[in-house]
Amino acid sequence: MGRHRKEGLSYFSFEVNLDYKWQAIEAVHGLEGFAVCVKIYQECYKTDSGELDISSILRRKILEKNLNCGEELLNRVLETALEVGMFDKNTYDDKKVLTSNGIKKRIDAVGRDRKSARIRSEKSSSANKNRSNAESVPKEKNRIVKNRKEKKTIKQFIPPEFEVFNSYCIENKFGHIAKRAFDGYAVNDWKDSNNKPITNWKQKLIQVWFNERNQLKGNQNGQNIGRGGEASQYDNISEVIQVN
Repeated sequence: MGRHRKEGLSYFSFEVNLDYKWQAIEAVHGLEGFAVCVKIYQECYKTDSGELDISSILRRKILEKNLNCGEELLNRVLETALEVGMFDKNTYDDKKVLTSNGIKKRIDAVGRDRKSARIRSEKSSSANKNRSNAESVPKEKNRIVKNRKEKKTIKQFIPPEFEVFNSYCIENKFGHIAKRAFDGYAVNDWKDSNNKPITNWKQKLIQVWFNERNQLKGNQNGQNIGRGGEASQYDNISEVIQVN
């Protein structure tokens, strides 16, 4: 919801040294007439145009009520005010509208200032919005790229069949450790000695099992490396797993 546009003026200046117009009003009608003119000024400054329309009987009655004065007093004060030029007599005679050049100049000046301030505010708001959008685009793009990378990197591990596992061990001349290694990982739900899920069982075999120590032990036991079989020298599967 936009801000409510302000109409007219909230206040107007009043000279300390009054000109002859105000002196004439006070001299002829006293402080009561003086107050009536001040209130008429207030009503004029409440509008964007600086004009107070009292062309109809109803509007005139509303003005009398707002000024808290009777019809007779209002007519006498207006007669004097128009005579001394406090309000524009031609405009009043043509349209029954109370205004003056001074009132209009002040209203127009404030209107221009408000318009300039409104334009500056709209430009600033638009610039901030564009800056915010520009900053959010790379963030959103980075978030999408990150999510794509995460989706690519997250792969569901599927444990191999023993035949596949055993064949790979034989191909690498470590067939004698195939069954013990497979059973050890299977019992532990395919997690290593640190209880971390295995994501690449071939890599794990190369890092943990396919080493010189296991090869030497296989030879010492007289096993035919490369033909598979059980590595009897391992009494506890954790002995090998813990090297990871």
